[in-house]
Amino acid sequence: MPRPENIRICWVLVVWIAVVAFPAQAGRIVSAQVHMVGEDVSVDLRAEDLLDRRTESTINSGLPGTCVFRLRLESRERPIAERFVEQNLRLDLWEDVYRLQRGIAQQQYSSLEAADSAWSNLAGIQLARRSQLRPESLYRLVVQVAVRPLAPEDRERMSRYVRKHSGSGSEELSLDLGALFAGLFGGGKQEQVVRFETDWFRPGELEVRP
Repeated sequence: MPRPENIRICWVLVVWIAVVAFPAQAGRIVSAQVHMVGEDVSVDLRAEDLLDRRTESTINSGLPGTCVFRLRLESRERPIAERFVEQNLRLDLWEDVYRLQRGIAQQQYSSLEAADSAWSNLAGIQLARRSQLRPESLYRLVVQVAVRPLAPEDRERMSRYVRKHSGSGSEELSLDLGALFAGLFGGGKQEQVVRFETDWFRPGELEVRP
């Protein structure tokens, strides 16, 4: 029968190997641009290195991974608008293609690198209306991103939350994205998230696109 101290040593070794096998990878936001399109305040966003080893391993096994962007437009006094963009990526083992779903739209890619690039880039995301902004006030965009593997029932819970709360500017949505994951799916610690803030700007400083 193994001695208790040997059991403890083996357990520590197993935990250490697991940590080495799946190192934390936070990723980063490369660029975030707020601009006007007609009466809409829209956002273009580019990120890198969002796909961590844990989620990559899950996706390559045929199970889905989920990436959630939280876009928040705020003034110095209050939040103006908030939107969640949820994306799900999985490997279709039968067709040997990666399928990326955002809302009702679905695209397919021949490699994980191409799919990772696609879900790391957002373009023309409508966040608010021009009428919600005051010309003399200062605003900024706050972005948070979290990536993790989710079971089907957890993805449904996240989707319901996104559908319910996107587009609101209420104080209720001041919740950190890491705390959101922890609250929805349990666990004692918050998920690691990528955070980015633009400089403060006035509406008249924004690029106007046709």
